[in-house]
Amino acid sequence: MLNYDQANELKQKGFPQRGWGFRACEHNKEALKHVQRCDCQMVDLVSVPSLGELIGQCGKEFHYLEFLPMRNNGEWYAQLHDNTKPCGGYGATPDEAVANAWLKCKLKH
Repeated sequence: MLNYDQANELKQKGFPQRGWGFRACEHNKEALKHVQRCDCQMVDLVSVPSLGELIGQCGKEFHYLEFLPMRNNGEWYAQLHDNTKPCGGYGATPDEAVANAWLKCKLKH
């Protein structure tokens, strides 16, 4: 699961903020399922998307996700293809790899 800083970076780059799932805020960076357990204002909350939500937001641009056991004692890599060329991202978890690939592709445009 992504942490607050990663989820907030997605939000800042335009990742949709849905009304369900996990949320986190700057004051309580742990992702919470139930918002009432957090001392944050609603405007401070960021969605913490699941792996399925991340891949779904990539849409047809999502190409693949793989585990690379020989890279940094095991790391994930996700690759997206847009109309120009592939872009990818690495992460310690599948969620981080897809989020990093989405951010990298978003920064290209």
